Amino acid sequence: MVVAVVLTQVLILCALAAEASGEIVPGRGIAGVQIGERAKSVRHALGKPARVVPPGWFYRAPLGGWVGFTRYRVDDVWTNSRRQRTRRGIGPGSTLRATKHAYPKARCRRRSGRWDALCVLSSRKGHRRVDADFLFKAGRLAVVDVFRVRHPKNRGSF
Repeated sequence: MVVAVVLTQVLILCALAAEASGEIVPGRGIAGVQIGERAKSVRHALGKPARVVPPGWFYRAPLGGWVGFTRYRVDDVWTNSRRQRTRRGIGPGSTLRATKHAYPKARCRRRSGRWDALCVLSSRKGHRRVDADFLFKAGRLAVVDVFRVRHPKNRGSF
């Protein structure tokens, strides 16, 4: 009986981990990696990175992107993997129109540097602002970037 309960709990945890690993959560993170999480936890969740380029790590599946750190804590995570999706079905490969429809509060503009369009969805995690950038190339979502917004340096005004 105890073995059956433990086995059931393990299966539930595995299912939850699999679900989290394929999800973009604006304002929180991607593929189970959350903003503010320790580097050690990322390594445990995603394994050994494909490449280390300080201050971050590149991963293939399931993330298909990059995790950036400040003081050993996640402050940026992006993906271009078509396997990653938000709960509203938006991810790399989605159209600008679908993204605007799914996230009407996102601020969008065309022609942003090297991108055809950029949509920004801002949220708060505690007292910090976390943005999700949806970057479009050739009419399709190419990259989703979730990151902690850094405050500009104090320039003498309060």
